[in-house]
Amino acid sequence: MPKIHTLILTAITLSLLFVSPIKTLAVDDTTVTENLKKRLQETVATTKTQEPSLSAYKSFVGVIRDVIKDTLIIEDKDGEKSIRIASGSALLRSPGNTTIKTEDIRLEDYCIAIGKLDSTDPSEMDSARLIVSTTPLSSSSKLTGLATITKIGKTTLDITPLGGGEIKILTLDSDTALKSPLGDALVLKDINIGDSVLYTAIQEEKSIVVTNLMRVGFATEPSPSPSN
Repeated sequence: MPKIHTLILTAITLSLLFVSPIKTLAVDDTTVTENLKKRLQETVATTKTQEPSLSAYKSFVGVIRDVIKDTLIIEDKDGEKSIRIASGSALLRSPGNTTIKTEDIRLEDYCIAIGKLDSTDPSEMDSARLIVSTTPLSSSSKLTGLATITKIGKTTLDITPLGGGEIKILTLDSDTALKSPLGDALVLKDINIGDSVLYTAIQEEKSIVVTNLMRVGFATEPSPSPSN
């Protein structure tokens, strides 16, 4: 009988040493997997809510009538507009697209302001990009728009206008500035098919040359590297 008791005790001990830990590890693995799934879902949801609302981006073209600290009063064909220069907004002087500061903006400058309209007053805007010039910025040669990238070449982007429309081919050159919404510099490899962009460009005889391009929305999945 003692031998039988010893054998039973040994079997119980072995079961505690080898069987129980395996079950515990299986439970832990399941818990870890579920936690990872939950964190991934939360990350995706957060990313989607943080993307800018593309429909909120608009542009005003007019003449600067007043500068009050970080707010511009411009006059366009529909009357006066108030442009608040948001933190991180890009300020450029054309021609040349030289980066400037608020104090470099002059009364009677012509300007293109691109940004988000105030939710309560459509005559007010928080600018994401402001281009000023001492000469009129002709709407016939200066183009602005929101679009989705459908193809990437070494020096070109095929785009589809937001909301649909004819595909356009944008040409990039050494003077093209690629930016994030916060004004950080980007390079072409940072741009993906499916990204949404806000651009300004010049219509030339045979091409549309981009002066400034801002990525304002991300593609759902990464795309291949630029190709011919």
